[in-house]
Amino acid sequence: MSKAHQVLIRKLKEHSRLTGEDLAVLNSLTLTIRELNSNEDLVQQGDDPNASAVVMFGMVARYHLLQNGRRQYLSFHIAGDMPDAQALFIDKMDHAVCAIGPARVALIPHREMIAAFNSGR
Repeated sequence: MSKAHQVLIRKLKEHSRLTGEDLAVLNSLTLTIRELNSNEDLVQQGDDPNASAVVMFGMVARYHLLQNGRRQYLSFHIAGDMPDAQALFIDKMDHAVCAIGPARVALIPHREMIAAFNSGR
């Protein structure tokens, strides 16, 4: 089990009971690590991403870009959080996600997340 899988599972266990089957599905997810520099966007408003992130290290923020070019911050996320999980259910991103200082995220393909949700039916 990778460090990224451990972070995700630890966070999910804070509010959910996970079965052995749940843990097997979570451990089978493909996680790709991405390093972010301070203020670097992980996803931009208008994007159509195919993966969602789990914060591994540092802090990221969701924000909406205003007409005057300024940012309206919507939320801040730390290790274990999934700041862009709603991207699974919208066609285009109506917000962006950026690093607040150096950060590391693990990206999970949307198709695998949807398959994991459906495996519990």
